[in-house]
Amino acid sequence: LETAGWITSRLVLSRADGEPVQRFRVVATRPFELGSMMDAESFIPGATRTIVSTDGTFRLDNLKPGSWEIQTAAEGFARALVPEIEVKAGEVTKGVIVLLVEDAVVRGRVLDAKTGSPIPHARVTTVSGISRLKPDPLEHGISTRADADGAYELTGLKDGRYELSG
Repeated sequence: LETAGWITSRLVLSRADGEPVQRFRVVATRPFELGSMMDAESFIPGATRTIVSTDGTFRLDNLKPGSWEIQTAAEGFARALVPEIEVKAGEVTKGVIVLLVEDAVVRGRVLDAKTGSPIPHARVTTVSGISRLKPDPLEHGISTRADADGAYELTGLKDGRYELSG
């Protein structure tokens, strides 16, 4: 029987007040690299846990020894990823710091390509090339519905380019 390991971590904010995030979601998964052998554990997302912590700290228990990555999500912040965390049997991996930055927002309107008329209540979702191969267990929330005038707002995004689908 293989002995499990643990990761202890804390969230650090990049905004001026430096206050800890007290409610967030976190998941530990096995890293996946394109071109590597398919490992079943790489495709099975870990259990997403909602954490409530007054000081932003958390602990992930019962992780098999090996390489892990932590993904976090909190309202008003971009999702964060900490790759290549080595977990050893029977040991606590300490000092892992997750840096959260305020999120980027995408706003727009969904319009009919032929008529230019708004499409009310259309679903708008971000699409990521890598997520088609290994779903991001925290990314599924980056989706919204347009209002009656076709207007939408996507939050929780990192700065960057996104492909949208609807």
